[in-house]
Amino acid sequence: MAFVTEQQALSAPGSFANSDQVTFQCREANRVARSSLPDIANQRANKLGKDPAAFQARFIEAQQMVQSRCSSFRLEVPADRAREDDVYAKSYNKARADLFNINAKTGEALVELAKQGQLASAAVVLAGLPRFQGEDFRAPEDAEIFRRAVLLASFNATSLEAERSNDLRTFTACLQTGICDGSFESYALSKWPEGSPQREKALVLSKRMEAAFRSNSVSAWTSKP
Repeated sequence: MAFVTEQQALSAPGSFANSDQVTFQCREANRVARSSLPDIANQRANKLGKDPAAFQARFIEAQQMVQSRCSSFRLEVPADRAREDDVYAKSYNKARADLFNINAKTGEALVELAKQGQLASAAVVLAGLPRFQGEDFRAPEDAEIFRRAVLLASFNATSLEAERSNDLRTFTACLQTGICDGSFESYALSKWPEGSPQREKALVLSKRMEAAFRSNSVSAWTSKP
């Protein structure tokens, strides 16, 4: 909560956006944690041929981490309301709203998010626009690879490699799906077994997307085939 309060008070480009993203992630984690049961970890471990005890221990750790980090987000927090004098927060909120408004210009919203270093926050929308760096991914066999690659790329672009196993989103994925090996990649690419052509293709594509997210390159996503 201290980070959210600090970022919201800065009124700098991307600061309110940072607090908003953390708030969203915590509330999503709280929502998932309310209905998750340890059995899902056991079932997933058995399906994957992993150690159920290890998965269950990680599941319990995930529950504890969500409680520790996010319990205070059940009530109103600073990110729920932008400061009146924070023009960057208002621009960010408008851009986020425009992403889901069919009458708005998506490209302009992406540009505003990129200006604030927040292009990765548009991942859920970009995953539904199946093109990247001039390539078209609308074919049925490519669409799911594209969506999963976007999910993984947005996570990797907004996390530190050494801290990914302890990232709140990794814990949330554990509680939601029972994939509790400490790897967000395992969750994002769970549709395909390791070594499969689809998984390898998604991994390679996600690396390219990660670079685009890190550089906040709107053109990578909007350039036409």
